[in-house]
Amino acid sequence: MQMLTPSKPVRLIVGLLILKQLENLSDEAIVLQGKRNPYY
Repeated sequence: MQMLTPSKPVRLIVGLLILKQLENLSDEAIVLQGKRNPYY
């Protein structure tokens, strides 16, 4: 059985979800911000 790897690192996704809640951002805004600056 072959293990599947996620397309994005889990740490990145969790970090973006936390920032989304803290900054009260929309899904589109957090994805755009993540693309512009991955260290945001």
